[in-house]
Amino acid sequence: RKYRFTTPLGSVTINLEWIDKYMYKLSEEVIQLVLSGLRTDMRNDYLNEALHAANPMPVVAFAPIACMFGLNDSRTDNVSIHDHTKIVGPDTLKQALARAGRSGKKNFVVAGHIDEHLLECFTGKQNTSVEAMDLMYRDALSSGD
Repeated sequence: RKYRFTTPLGSVTINLEWIDKYMYKLSEEVIQLVLSGLRTDMRNDYLNEALHAANPMPVVAFAPIACMFGLNDSRTDNVSIHDHTKIVGPDTLKQALARAGRSGKKNFVVAGHIDEHLLECFTGKQNTSVEAMDLMYRDALSSGD
């Protein structure tokens, strides 16, 4: 027998084997997350195994900026980038927006929702990643590190 759970985040399908193997070993909060339909790295092999076994079919995805480079999911319509630590530069931002929705066969345009301070990345006035690394290198040389 199979059980399907659907949430605003996605859906999963589990069976009695999944219930016996995982349900009674996980906290209620973790079960809610695993059965939410999200596909994410749980940072724990056992939890990742439980998530994979539930066959998540996400409607939305939450991922760190570094994961956006390989998302390559043509079903992606919207990308929201929240940079509360203000570390995202122009190269990272543009790559994340450009590569999130591509599929390898077709390159789809996504709607980008970004923090207001990230609009500066499109002025052409910010240093690129290479220029920023050159500055850090010169600073390290001048300070003797």
